[in-house]
Amino acid sequence: MPPIDTAGGISRAALIETAIEWRTVSQAIDAPAVGDESLLTLAQATELVIRNSPELQSVLWKVRLAEADARQERLLPNPILAFTIRFIDGGGKPALEASIAQDLLSLLRRGGKIAVADARLRAASADALKQAADLISEAQERYLAAAVVDEELEILAARRQLLDRLLQTARSRLAAGEGTRLDVTTLQAQRIQLDADTADKAAERTDQRLALARVIGRPSGQIDWVLDRSLLPTAVVGSEPDWIAASLAHRPELESRRWELAALGTEAELARWSIFEPTDIGLMSQRDPDWQVGPSITAPLPIFDNGGAKRDKAQAARIDAAHQLLATQRLVIEEVRRAYAALISARAAVARIGDELLPLLEQQREQAEAAYKAGESDLATLLLAQDSLQSSRFKWVELREKAAVARVKLERAAGGRGAAAKITPATQP
Repeated sequence: MPPIDTAGGISRAALIETAIEWRTVSQAIDAPAVGDESLLTLAQATELVIRNSPELQSVLWKVRLAEADARQERLLPNPILAFTIRFIDGGGKPALEASIAQDLLSLLRRGGKIAVADARLRAASADALKQAADLISEAQERYLAAAVVDEELEILAARRQLLDRLLQTARSRLAAGEGTRLDVTTLQAQRIQLDADTADKAAERTDQRLALARVIGRPSGQIDWVLDRSLLPTAVVGSEPDWIAASLAHRPELESRRWELAALGTEAELARWSIFEPTDIGLMSQRDPDWQVGPSITAPLPIFDNGGAKRDKAQAARIDAAHQLLATQRLVIEEVRRAYAALISARAAVARIGDELLPLLEQQREQAEAAYKAGESDLATLLLAQDSLQSSRFKWVELREKAAVARVKLERAAGGRGAAAKITPATQP
């Protein structure tokens, strides 16, 4: 599935073109299944959320609304035809008056209004891309959370196997008069506690998968998918300033703000004509008794309203939009820096724990188990070694998820995977 390119506009986004359908009727609550439902990859989840999202459909049809407004502004306003008949008291031919007039200001401001409508159409397109990017980010984060729970359940299952093996050893030693009843009781209590932890984690697994099912458009469908758990992201390409520059250039939120600011700037210019509203120009004819034809113009006398309030309102809206653009730019930079720092930190911790700590703790646990079976150490030493190993494995899994989520957030903060792909490795730290 091609990545969404927020820099290229809605018509050039490959994912928009292939996965999105402009639906004129509401979908079923559960979208139709596509392919093998037993396997769900990250790419499939990303495509399904784009294909089946009613939120995206809603914002896409707002693009249609803006497109209709843009077409409307390109149409000339219909002229106004007025026809009057006055009957003469006592008989005779009635007096006739006919006039045709056109709104002069609508003609003079036509170019500006077209520019405003076009800017708002582009802003609506950017909002659609923002919605698509948000949905992709949410789907990927949901997928990663569900995949991590599966891996944590595997860690608990491995510990259950170890406890069963130790419990069998403890009972054998007790039967041979070499062990104690306390060891058996302790291991039984550990197993019961582990069963409770496993049940709690299984409930979390169901909860995460139900959330993912809703996101991909199948809330009532089956959730026993096989998920990909090899989701550690690749090394970070580019420096922090590279990512900040990409975000400022490609974030759809900023694009929407910029086009809205452009529209309000044009409206502020058009507000200077408000003093002449309404102004009509046309032809008037009258038969009394002969036909007389001549030009006519109607214009307001600016006695009570000189248009100042409308101009001030338009200017205030433009200034407000400029401040909102600045605030959004600062927020975008913060999001990029947070995600970049989180990714760098999480990747370093993953490498440290996975390559150095876990092998040492695994070795420590094996040595403690061998010493316990040989009667050279007590059970507490073995359980402590096992607890340390399990805690570190959980930490390693959580850090892998954190690194993967940070990568997703960093790409989202930069404006999408299409924008992130343009960052070159020349300045890689």
